[in-house]
Amino acid sequence: MKNFCSINAKYYKTTKAAGVLGHVNRQFSDNKNALPKELLKYENFKSSENLNEIFNEKLKKAEDSKGKKFQKNANTLIDCVLVFSEDQFNENLKYGYSTMKVAMTKRIESFQAEIKEKYGLEPVGFEFHLDEGTLNPDGTLKSLNPHAHLSFLNYDFKTKTSPLRKMKRNDFSNMQDILANHFKDMDYKRGEKKKTTAKHLEKDEYIKEKQKILADELLKTENLLMALKANIRGFVGNLRKYIVSTIHAEKTAYIHAESVKNDIFDEHDKSLKEIMEKVSFETDKELKSDVLTNKIKGKKPQRP
Repeated sequence: MKNFCSINAKYYKTTKAAGVLGHVNRQFSDNKNALPKELLKYENFKSSENLNEIFNEKLKKAEDSKGKKFQKNANTLIDCVLVFSEDQFNENLKYGYSTMKVAMTKRIESFQAEIKEKYGLEPVGFEFHLDEGTLNPDGTLKSLNPHAHLSFLNYDFKTKTSPLRKMKRNDFSNMQDILANHFKDMDYKRGEKKKTTAKHLEKDEYIKEKQKILADELLKTENLLMALKANIRGFVGNLRKYIVSTIHAEKTAYIHAESVKNDIFDEHDKSLKEIMEKVSFETDKELKSDVLTNKIKGKKPQRP
């Protein structure tokens, strides 16, 4: 594609911010990526003379805002490299360097404003580099690499949070769409979509990001497991109480039934004993009467 524009995002800890911004702002006398001065046709242009100073000011303001300093391993600087195809850039240069500079500046600033509104990232500034490219074997200029470094502080002053923690792969892909939308009137089109944004990150940073995601998922799983264990313990405890209560109630009912049964048996035995005693008494009485009668009559007593 001869008229593409794209964005590659990398993020850095505070300890590396000074070096990154120093390179972006061309604060070092030696820049290994820069072309020989005799081959340069255009000057770089930027939003500020000292991005490092602005970054440190915003970083201090952010720490005052949330009431504590960022952790040492926190990513505080986001460096977004906006890449523009040389063919379309040369087309825009037909209107003159000054016109191109004003047009590019206006659209980069509108792009960073939308990124801030959509994701909460705090803009630091940008520098457009026109001093990098590749050389032919004979040392002549082969191609120019027009690009801009757009820097953000990873802090949202409204929510007092670090937006990067919540950003997903699709968010970086959406940035490509937003960039293309801001530069479409200069005839730039969105770069081709890639299957992953891993290439936009340094390998170690990408691995750390994946580890962070896995750690977050593991923490969620552990919390879910703890909650499940608590529920199981509660269920088992309630079940144990129910069983103990049921057994106690059944035992009480059994004891009561045994007591009633014993009372009935005792009453039955008492009644039976009284009946037997009464029968025995009446029988003995009859027998005695019969014996006495036979004696009087001279007869032998009959066996019953």
